[in-house]
Amino acid sequence: MSPVKQDTASESFNEIATVRIELRHTDPLIWREVEVPTSITLKVLHDIIQAVMGWFDCHLGEVGGTWRQRAQFCHAA
Repeated sequence: MSPVKQDTASESFNEIATVRIELRHTDPLIWREVEVPTSITLKVLHDIIQAVMGWFDCHLGEVGGTWRQRAQFCHAA
């Protein structure tokens, strides 16, 4: 019987996952696919998603009176 091979930290560090990001309720569908190391943190994954989608880590708000006068702006979430 051969010994069971255990994954080392360096092997786990080198694994790559393909992540597909889809925006719901869009026609046509807006999506991106990106390959990331499985060792990244959630914060780094967040930053990668922001970059590949062309986002700026903020959300839109509206100010103004009527819908024609409203100005959209981006402020830190």
